[in-house]
Amino acid sequence: MPRVLLSLMAASVACVVISACAPTPSFEDDVARAVAQARQTPTPPEPTRSEATTPAEGATLPATPVDPWQGYFDDMHDDDGASSNGGSFGPPGGVAGVGIIDESMPAGHHLVEVSCAGAAIVTVVMSSVSSADGEALETGPVTTDDIGCPVTALLEVTTDAPGLRVHLDSHGEPGAYRMRFDPSGVTQHG
Repeated sequence: MPRVLLSLMAASVACVVISACAPTPSFEDDVARAVAQARQTPTPPEPTRSEATTPAEGATLPATPVDPWQGYFDDMHDDDGASSNGGSFGPPGGVAGVGIIDESMPAGHHLVEVSCAGAAIVTVVMSSVSSADGEALETGPVTTDDIGCPVTALLEVTTDAPGLRVHLDSHGEPGAYRMRFDPSGVTQHG
């Protein structure tokens, strides 16, 4: 039973018990109106999962954190044909390590140019990698270097099998990165 009706019924019962209380016509009118309104106003059903997660019309959603590092290295051009990859470590509250696997890299000596900004230290982990049943597996020695940002560092790695994995970890700090593989065509294979 709706709360308003129970409250009004309790007040009416209290007046009868006390017997000094004589309801006035306006009180009875109020009770009758409240009962009629409670009967006419259906209780809204519980929202479904999609209704519960869909904002009401005109409502504003919480702002997505702006990533000030997104696009930081976009103006750097690769004129030497080197394979490259870049971006940010994520917006504040969503920072994560990033990595790339290039299975087309032949075994041998490679140069990896890593540029970073924002984070104080970025740990770079490189190794040869192969794919088995769609899952990448490290197959050779692992090289780890810590670089202080902002910097562009030229790192070397020798792989004993085709494929190269490079993983960058900013240790939870926001920032930007850019990786280039065998820049300027300088590489030694074999």
